[in-house]
Amino acid sequence: PCSEKFNLTVTDVESGRINISWTSLTTDPHTNVSDDPTYLVFYNSTAKGVNNFTMVTNWTSAVIDYLSFNALYSIEVVAFFYGSNSIERACPVQVKTNELRVRLVGGEAPNEGRVEVYYNGRWGTVCNEYWDMNDANVVCRSLGLPNASYSFSNAYQFGSGYKSSWMTRLQCSGRETSLANCNHAGWGNTYSWCSSHYYHAAVVCGHPTVKEKGINDLTGVIVSPGYPQYMRQVHYQWTIRSILANAQVVVYFDNIDLRRYYGG
Repeated sequence: PCSEKFNLTVTDVESGRINISWTSLTTDPHTNVSDDPTYLVFYNSTAKGVNNFTMVTNWTSAVIDYLSFNALYSIEVVAFFYGSNSIERACPVQVKTNELRVRLVGGEAPNEGRVEVYYNGRWGTVCNEYWDMNDANVVCRSLGLPNASYSFSNAYQFGSGYKSSWMTRLQCSGRETSLANCNHAGWGNTYSWCSSHYYHAAVVCGHPTVKEKGINDLTGVIVSPGYPQYMRQVHYQWTIRSILANAQVVVYFDNIDLRRYYGG
């Protein structure tokens, strides 16, 4: 049976991490002799592919990390007293971990930017190895946005990201609801060169936002999003002339064939 005087508390739940604390025991309840026990933390989940774990500590708190997402964990703490070779059990608790948190950073609009994921208490980037439109579509879906229109394997146009990358070699089918459900090389198992923002993944979800620049009553210029950063070989700029006063101009481009010409 568990002890009413030995309480286990969940203090915080993050993506891939659970923080817990428990009552400090300084006296062996079986002998009433002063004794500092060793605490054993047991945690397990019935989620597919999740094993049972044990942690040993002399502290009265612990961080359980590198956990699966959206999984129910059962946690128990046992105090072991060496003097009497006896144990005291805290009543177990059940905790469900959060979904993987994803955000887009550095873009000029909320639907574009460098892909970052929150895991084990901190944000990190996604390395570009194997990165493709299937992976990008999963990111957009997890954020409640339309499918990706661009998938970048070089996020330099969105500024410098975190030096640490959490994920690489993602192989999403495109139907998943979260990157956590995609095959990858393992959390933090990335190469040293992934620390450069030239190797970070980025996306634009849905249609890029075309921004007006310098349009007046008679003439003006509409520049594509990110010009001239997205494709430096292509001149992404169109001039609109003879605009009536207070008129709204909507420009659509469908099935554009962008080619690079050498000379001539």
